[in-house]
Amino acid sequence: MVAVLLLVAAANAPRIDVAFALDTTGSMGDEIDVVKEKIVEIARNVSAGQPRPDVRFGIVAFRDRGDAYVTKAFPFSREIADVQKTLRSLSAEGGGDEPEAVAEGLHAAVHELQWDFSKETARNNLDAEIARGVRAKAEKLGVGY
Repeated sequence: MVAVLLLVAAANAPRIDVAFALDTTGSMGDEIDVVKEKIVEIARNVSAGQPRPDVRFGIVAFRDRGDAYVTKAFPFSREIADVQKTLRSLSAEGGGDEPEAVAEGLHAAVHELQWDFSKETARNNLDAEIARGVRAKAEKLGVGY
C-alpha cells in the first residue's frame, strides 16, 4: 500500500510537497519493488510538470506494531536521487498477524515531515478529507491521533 499526500503552493512556479507512505511489512515482499519504481515514476512526472514546479518529496515507511520500527520518516528532498536512495534502503520485512500501522504511517507523514505551511501555500478540501480519514482509521484501530 502507498498513500500520497500533497500540499501545493500558489505562486508562479507551483510549490508542491509530496509525501509517500509506504507499507514495508513482509506481506509487501512480492510487490515492494514495483511500488518503489512507481514512486520514482510519479516523482519524475510531477517534477517534469509545466510550469516546472518547485517540488519536494518525503517518504514515510511503516510496518506493524512490534516490528523493528512502526514508522520511519525520511525528510523532504528536491532531489529524485535522494528519493531513490531512500527507497533502496527500505525492504519488506516483519509483519505478521497484526494489522499494518497504516494510521500511524499517515500520522507520521502529516506530523513528522516538515511541510511548507507558509501563507503562500494554497489549501484545498483534500487536506480536510485526508485528516478525517486518518482520524477515522486511527479511532478504528484504537490509535491516539
